[in-house]
Amino acid sequence: MIVQSARELLVRQGIENFTVARVAVVAKVSKPAVYYYFESKEELVFELALEVRRAELSVLQSAVAAAPNAAQKVASLLRARVEFYLDSPDSFRILHVWAPVLGLTARLEGDPTHSQADALLAELAEAMRVACPSDEVAFAHPRLVWSLAQGIVGSVAVGGTDATGRARALAQLADACRWVERCLRSGRS
Repeated sequence: MIVQSARELLVRQGIENFTVARVAVVAKVSKPAVYYYFESKEELVFELALEVRRAELSVLQSAVAAAPNAAQKVASLLRARVEFYLDSPDSFRILHVWAPVLGLTARLEGDPTHSQADALLAELAEAMRVACPSDEVAFAHPRLVWSLAQGIVGSVAVGGTDATGRARALAQLADACRWVERCLRSGRS
C-alpha cells in the first residue's frame, strides 16, 4: 500500500513534491509507519525503480525468447523496450529520470536485475556474432538498439506524452526497426 501510494504521488506531483510525509497522507498511514519500512524518500523511489526494472526485464525476456532468430530477437528487443515505456512513460521517469536525480544509479546497477539485463544483451550479442560471423561489429547491435530505444522513449517521456508525441515515437520506432532489420539482413552495421 505504501509503495503504490508512493508511485501515485510521485507520478501525480513529481519528485519536487515527493516527501515521506505526503506518502503517509496518500497511504493513510502515519509517517512513522512509512519510516518503519523505508528509511527515506530515496528508499521509496529505489523500490519503485526496481519494480519498473523487474517489469521491463520480464517483458524484454519474453519478447526476445519469442523471436525465431537473432536478427528478429534484436528487433523485438527494440520494439518491446519502446512499447513498454510508451505504455508507461511514468515508469521511464521513475527509473531513468527520478532515480538518477536522487543518486540511485549505482545502487540500481548493483541489483541483480541489472546483471540480468546485461546477460540478456550479452546473449543477444553472441547470437548476433554467430549469425553474422563476417560482421566485425555485430556484437554491438543489442547495446546500440538498447540505446536507440532509450532515446526514442526519452524524447517522449521528458517532452510530453500526448498523442502527437506518441505518434512521433511510434514513427521513430518503425524507422529504427526497419534500419535494424535492414542492417542485420545485409550483414553490415
